[in-house]
Amino acid sequence: MAKKWMGGKPTTCDICRKPLKQQFVDGKTQGGPWAIMCAVCHSRNGYGIGTGLGQRYDLVTLEKVDG
Repeated sequence: MAKKWMGGKPTTCDICRKPLKQQFVDGKTQGGPWAIMCAVCHSRNGYGIGTGLGQRYDLVTLEKVDG
């Protein structure tokens, strides 16, 4: 069974505030707190994908793709 995002569907990146497109990452930032991030902001501000780092989700199905 695929794991799904349990909250409301995110619409914007917490860092750049731009609309999310195909996927989003719920992950730890280099500044400390966790955030919902687009791919670009995650590559610049995130720690990675995996347990304790972040999870990547499909924006349409809300299923976890990685992490």
